[in-house]
Amino acid sequence: MSDSKADRAAIQGILDIEAPLQLQLSPDCKSVVYTTILKWYHTIDDGPPRTSPIWIADVGVANSARHLTDGLHNDRMPLWSPLEHQIAFLSDWVDNSGKSNALSLLDLDATEPGLLTPVGSERVITKFAFSPDGKAIACMTTDVGFEKAKSRKEATGRASVWGEDWDYVRLKLIDIESGEIRTNVNGRTHVVDFLVP
Repeated sequence: MSDSKADRAAIQGILDIEAPLQLQLSPDCKSVVYTTILKWYHTIDDGPPRTSPIWIADVGVANSARHLTDGLHNDRMPLWSPLEHQIAFLSDWVDNSGKSNALSLLDLDATEPGLLTPVGSERVITKFAFSPDGKAIACMTTDVGFEKAKSRKEATGRASVWGEDWDYVRLKLIDIESGEIRTNVNGRTHVVDFLVP
């Protein structure tokens, strides 16, 4: 191997190092879940768009990191349940485009995550959190997806008036056991944040 090929391979190896992102410590502080990102946001070997699995590792144990999700989707924002055996996260299960959002729940004893919100939804989920007892998840989400909002504005053929076609963010509560999704804030109200004690 020539020096230039070796140098190129060494540089590519450095560029392809994945950095941990969105680290979440388990309630018992024994494990951590996280996603990874390529430092320079590039694709490896001009391949398809990069997906992101959820990883888990034991705190203080070398080489204990392993995939929790299969890496076929853009899984992100992992969050531990107060019950310690479940992890909620966002995923683009349908098209890997990053546009669709499904709030998923993975029981650490199961092999596949379950869905808490409809698959393929383009509704933007900006934040979610478990209730203190771990039986429900509160989330902030829009009423319509961004593609529907865009086509709605294009179909009217009129100028956008600030606040007229506002895509309000709603506060919703998801019952984990029943799957029921209840909207807690309706009307012309836009939620910007919430706090779970």
